[in-house]
Amino acid sequence: MKNKEKIIKNGPTGSTMLDLPSPYEAHSNGLLHLPRFIAKIKKFLNGDLPESYRRNFTKGFDGFLCLHLGVDANDIIECVKNSKSDHEINIKLDSLFTGDLKASTWNRKVVQMGMSDLAREKLNEVKNNLNAKDRDDLLSFADIIDFDEEKILDGYDDLEIRTKLLNDFNLEIGAGLGKFSGKIWRIGLMGHNARSESVDYCLDSLKSVLNK
Repeated sequence: MKNKEKIIKNGPTGSTMLDLPSPYEAHSNGLLHLPRFIAKIKKFLNGDLPESYRRNFTKGFDGFLCLHLGVDANDIIECVKNSKSDHEINIKLDSLFTGDLKASTWNRKVVQMGMSDLAREKLNEVKNNLNAKDRDDLLSFADIIDFDEEKILDGYDDLEIRTKLLNDFNLEIGAGLGKFSGKIWRIGLMGHNARSESVDYCLDSLKSVLNK
């Protein structure tokens, strides 16, 4: 019970799980949200998916992903149900997902969903329900999910963090442009820095600063 209390909180929209992957997390095949859908399926099969999540299970991003791939959600559920490991799940999914996955097309949808004029009214409604109507950094439904599940942290000073990164780790990141200044950072990992060790160093430095 104590462990469940650490991963579930009660909020304005009901029970919120804090241990699910972000919609922005990519699967090894490049598809955003798929790791989250798989994690939700596991919880659903184990009877651990709260009612607040079951209401939209296989709908929303889950449903849009299946529509994009041209598969039935139940087929993905069966892949997870009949696998004994994540490796086996991936093998089954590779067999299920045939042809070009068009990952870049899907990923663009995930990032931009909620930004259109038509969807913005619904996005603002959800923000109001989460007592976040003044959070102009929440630009999409994926942002809303991350905010609700405490993956978007509050109470940090943008300039203080960037200054500390520069002074302590010799790492300079941009503050963002226009209305996103101070809200969305620009991190350039190009040329000589376009290496896995540079990415790891950047992430480790951010973790060190944000955890203090």
